[in-house]
Amino acid sequence: MTRAITPESPESPAVVSHTLAGEHAKLMRDVARRAAPALALLDARAWPHAELRTLTSFLRTAVLRQVSDEEALLYPHDTSAPPFAELSADHVRLHTLTAQLEDARSEPCPSARLRAIIDELLSTLQRHLAEEQRVLAALPDAHSDVPSAADLAAGRKPWLPADGPVLIRLDTLPDEQAIQLCIERLLRLRPGETAELHAHDDQHLRAVCGWLHDFDAARFGISHPVRGSGHSLRVTCRRANAPAGISYPG
Repeated sequence: MTRAITPESPESPAVVSHTLAGEHAKLMRDVARRAAPALALLDARAWPHAELRTLTSFLRTAVLRQVSDEEALLYPHDTSAPPFAELSADHVRLHTLTAQLEDARSEPCPSARLRAIIDELLSTLQRHLAEEQRVLAALPDAHSDVPSAADLAAGRKPWLPADGPVLIRLDTLPDEQAIQLCIERLLRLRPGETAELHAHDDQHLRAVCGWLHDFDAARFGISHPVRGSGHSLRVTCRRANAPAGISYPG
């Protein structure tokens, strides 16, 4: 059976605010609205072709975009370190569940399997949103109301000051998603911002470098610093009129 949406639950209609809590309430409500028809058809023993397409499209364009924006704007520097490691792992899990739903859309699976994926998606997202709000509100010097990612992206509200380059440790990401997730984070860099990429195997770093070169060689500057064991890249989002060029030494 489909889950009931109660007035007290995060899926309930809520006044949209400029806080992270308000943004999360709307996001959860919008996901639940798209999941409910798919679950209802499964209850009726019918395959939710159009409903699954609607749900996966929203997850890809809205939910995954929003969680990526949060990492870039609310805890940008080292998502593999506490207290953000678990939040970042949830983001990876949401990517995985979305991909599984997309696979089910192209190659239908048993109905029980599809229901389990949708149920896990809803429970993971609801738990994650609540935990993210708790963690961010507890940060030293954090405001009483954590601003929404949309407000931060638009420059309408301040947040904690920058604290060095963004650190991306590809070895902490699932191998099949490491390149994609790394690139998504790099595309959120603002002019003048720098990211340091670390990996024990440089094949992923070379793949990222090649993608950036093909996508926009003038926008990103790349150097290859020496930092002990493993391999690393430093990626800088260039300011306007900065010298262009990308290289991968060695």
